[in-house]
Amino acid sequence: MKFTYELDQRVRLLMTEETGVIIGRAEYQTGPNNYYVAYKAADGRQMCAWWEENLICAES
Repeated sequence: MKFTYELDQRVRLLMTEETGVIIGRAEYQTGPNNYYVAYKAADGRQMCAWWEENLICAES
């Protein structure tokens, strides 16, 4: 499956409205692509977490 988002691309986390940058990608034989996103959480902490492709969108 082709990646929708590029490394270093700014994205928005759909459930929280937080924004960040893609710093890693993973593709699997089954299931959606995943993206490792570095972002600033609402409480100010620096976070990095894996997100499935359907849970992020390109930052406009």
